[in-house]
Amino acid sequence: MRKPWIATLPLLGALLLAAAPASAQVRVSVNLGPPAAVYSYTPEAYGDWNTSYTQWQPATLYYSDGHYYPRPVRNARVVQVYRYRNAYFFPPRDKGWDNKDKRYNYSHRPLDDDWGRAMPPKAKGHAYGKSKGKGKPN
Repeated sequence: MRKPWIATLPLLGALLLAAAPASAQVRVSVNLGPPAAVYSYTPEAYGDWNTSYTQWQPATLYYSDGHYYPRPVRNARVVQVYRYRNAYFFPPRDKGWDNKDKRYNYSHRPLDDDWGRAMPPKAKGHAYGKSKGKGKPN
């Protein structure tokens, strides 16, 4: 004798529930990529700002969970920095610097806490790129 197909529905339902992942098994991870190192400005590394700032490129970083990222991060704070020879650095802190560079977004300038997180320059005269001379900035 044939069993009606309706009798197989409870078995089918049990199989579907067993195959569904439980909420404790769900994992979410976000790959933000490597954080960016941000250095302090020094004239030895980046040149005198009065004459060298036109060689620097304004760059936007995103501060989240103690790190700076080059790509947008949800709920991150936007921080404007400079990029020169593959290195990010905070702008000069001299009084004459304010509103000197029209390309720079001063509304996203670093906060006092950012300055405390800046990495010190690697070495006096380090050009953060290929050197053209004996330890002198390019």
